[in-house]
Amino acid sequence: MSDLRMQRSVLWFIVAMGDSCASFGVARWSAWVAGFGFLMLVGGAWGLRHIYRELKRQKLVLPSLMQDPVFRYELSCHSGQLDRAHEALLRKRGAGLYR
Repeated sequence: MSDLRMQRSVLWFIVAMGDSCASFGVARWSAWVAGFGFLMLVGGAWGLRHIYRELKRQKLVLPSLMQDPVFRYELSCHSGQLDRAHEALLRKRGAGLYR
């Protein structure tokens, strides 16, 4: 599972727990629990927004990367993991191994 997908799963869990805490806090008239729940909801939603932006950016960049034979080689070396292959490509280009 890629790193962004794992982060997305954890953030969705935080949003769900925040919703549960907020609902419980409102139902039991507990301002602390309701406030903590709303804080978890906002934090999780903010994090999810950034994750989805990054995933959207990767989907826009991927077609141009797939035309690059060096990237396809790195992709095969890293078992099809896009993020690791892209990091390796950038690292090797920075070191001057690829043009």
